[in-house]
Amino acid sequence: MPAGSVVSNSPILGRKQVTLNSTPKSLYVCGQNAECRRSPIAGFGSGQTFFSLSVYRPKSFVTLPTTYNGRMNCAICGGTTGTEHVFREMKYGTRDNFNYWECLGCGCLQVVEIPANMGAYYRDDFYTSSPRFGALEPWLYRAYHKAPSLVRFIRPAPEAFQSIIEAKPNPGARILDVGCGGGKLVNILRRLGYDAHGIDPFVKTETAYVRRAYLQDTTAKEWDLIMFHHSLEHMGRHTDVLRLAREKLTPGGTCLVRIPVANWAWKNYRENWVQLDAPRHFIIHTPQSFRLTFEAAGFRASHITFDSGPFQFYASELYERDIPLTQVGSQIPRLGTAAMRQMRTRSSKLNRQQLGDQAAFFLKADSARLESLQDAGS
Repeated sequence: MPAGSVVSNSPILGRKQVTLNSTPKSLYVCGQNAECRRSPIAGFGSGQTFFSLSVYRPKSFVTLPTTYNGRMNCAICGGTTGTEHVFREMKYGTRDNFNYWECLGCGCLQVVEIPANMGAYYRDDFYTSSPRFGALEPWLYRAYHKAPSLVRFIRPAPEAFQSIIEAKPNPGARILDVGCGGGKLVNILRRLGYDAHGIDPFVKTETAYVRRAYLQDTTAKEWDLIMFHHSLEHMGRHTDVLRLAREKLTPGGTCLVRIPVANWAWKNYRENWVQLDAPRHFIIHTPQSFRLTFEAAGFRASHITFDSGPFQFYASELYERDIPLTQVGSQIPRLGTAAMRQMRTRSSKLNRQQLGDQAAFFLKADSARLESLQDAGS
């Protein structure tokens, strides 16, 4: 993959024992392959250093922030010690403030209270992903499907489609896209011969293959591949959602989950990290917290691919300058080819170090874990 890095069932990050309020806790810190340096990238105006990208060393972050024993119980590990943060809504630039809580046990970030007017933060354009194709897209996707390693040198496949190639569904496999938006990916997969369907509770126009529905509305043991492409973080109760997905899979089926991951970009940009996306993202995982989640749901990871790209840099840097996501597109041409190339190189390096800010998790039902979960519940 051009920007992805694959790991197989190995610990992603190390653990360091620390003491909080005289109670031993485990704080995850980054693995030992990272380096720490500042490397400016010029952009957004002549003579102006805009990007200041660095890869951090674990030792840089062993000092704990102020902690509190508050009202929160971590939705993932049950921990009660954490740090409160205030994040702004910056996709549309309302700049409304929202309280989030960072668990010091598993590291995940979670919204303290879901807004009562949540619908106000999902504007009409959030769901306007068109199922239509450009003139060359059908040809490109057929080429990606038939010869991915060759075509990537011409034009890399979108991360969502690349992850499906990695999942290796059999010809004609039944595929379910959960949170499919307008259904373009479903349309692509059907053209390639897959029996693909999509569900989204907020889709505006239903078709024969894209329904306004929830996962629980589908039939059990029906799907060879169930996919969450950056939709799980918009939901609560992640363990329950994944447990339900496991029950819907055929024997040997795969659950593909692509989510943002609180890694280098979170440590570097903090409240300006673009993938916080407050308040729409209810839970933002670390690699460790998501492992706890999928294991509790009876899954194991067959492999994990980190597939972050330049977006984590330029959009977060623009947030630091108080420029919302709706205006990011107009700023990109000012970057220049060299700066974008350097960001791609840096994101590839972060992915190889398992420090990218998003990842694809390829999950399989774990029979041994299921037995132990059943024994624990009996």
